[in-house]
Amino acid sequence: MISPRIIFSFLGALFALSLFNGCLTANSNPGSENSAGRNLQNLIDEGEAGEVGVQYYLGWMYEKQRHEPQSNFEAVRWYRMAADQGYVNAMYRLGVIYDRGEGVGQDLEKAAEWYRRAAEEGHVRAQYNLAMLYDYGEGVARNQAEAAEWYRRAADQGYAPAQNNLGVLFANGEGVSLNSAEAVSWYRQAARQNYARAQYNLGMMYYYGRGVPQSFVEAYAWCYLSMSNGGNPEALRHIVPHLSSGQVREGLRRAGQLRLETRQPWIPEETEPALN
Repeated sequence: MISPRIIFSFLGALFALSLFNGCLTANSNPGSENSAGRNLQNLIDEGEAGEVGVQYYLGWMYEKQRHEPQSNFEAVRWYRMAADQGYVNAMYRLGVIYDRGEGVGQDLEKAAEWYRRAAEEGHVRAQYNLAMLYDYGEGVARNQAEAAEWYRRAADQGYAPAQNNLGVLFANGEGVSLNSAEAVSWYRQAARQNYARAQYNLGMMYYYGRGVPQSFVEAYAWCYLSMSNGGNPEALRHIVPHLSSGQVREGLRRAGQLRLETRQPWIPEETEPALN
């Protein structure tokens, strides 16, 4: 059964994965060359000699191409060589592979270990994913105070899913002291990045008057914006009975204004590594 935390993580954080264009695959002819003018055997030789960037490139290649069923075993081997030299992105990718269990056995404890190593170096996705593990108690003992700490580190770097989840903890008093105003602050930061879940949560804070003065018009505007971004439309059905037709029009105008003020969420880039 797929973990609800993994589903939630995928919704909260959209991975910008790109396939190689014209690059070697695990099945490539060793005589063919990549964009850097080296063939597969050249790269393997350089990686075995300790070139950390090449090690990471090989790990990425084996992970992403997936032309061989066991390609992630090779990916783990190369990522591990790069991670042992302190290459932060390799630490994070190891965490992802063990977290998802794709091509290797799922091992959430190992995922947490590698996420932590990358998170301590400031890797924002690793910080968020580690927080999720603590939040749901997967691979580590459930500890929402620890989750809040790692969400905050990612949130301070502007990562909208972490801002939203930190808001949830403050709204519910889980791992932190219950503080509706603080929850609203974090929801608002994520909502202004056009993050649908946070827009819905902020709308509900206005609906119930938690941390902000109660306003059904403002609740309608934020929930409408969330719905237009793929969020759940159910909230609007609960809000509309509290509004006159004129207030609904006002809510729609407000939603249009908010749309102009929001921006696309910041998602840390995850692109094909370059070879020097």
